[in-house]
Amino acid sequence: MKITISLLTVLFFVQSCMITKSSDLFRDEESMSYYIQAQGYEYEGLLDSALIYFDKADKLAPNTAVILHARGLLKSRMKKYDEALIDLDKSITLTMDKRHKEIRFCNRALIYQDMGKMEEACNDWENSGKYGKYYRKKYCE
Repeated sequence: MKITISLLTVLFFVQSCMITKSSDLFRDEESMSYYIQAQGYEYEGLLDSALIYFDKADKLAPNTAVILHARGLLKSRMKKYDEALIDLDKSITLTMDKRHKEIRFCNRALIYQDMGKMEEACNDWENSGKYGKYYRKKYCE
């Protein structure tokens, strides 16, 4: 479980530092400010506070893939798997950048794995390019 959370965190920060496509752009400074505050709370382990600020960011900038992705990962850490999948599903749908989409597929697969849904996890690892290669080989072959 620690490895999963660590990998999710690493993949999240890699993708969030390289926002390039329109679905990942913040529409205003206030939504970006809430997003940054949420990340800070999450880093400090204040998950409920982080969720409040991700919700605020989403309210100001709905359909922003990076916000939905981050909130989905947070909900996964909170064991709110069904809610996490809703955010990640939408994030994947909105993502136009291939690399970001592959990272998000890999993250969703890790959530499916935590839920014991290995068929869904393997399907997502298949769609996650190099990011899911290790997991496909270990769990799906």
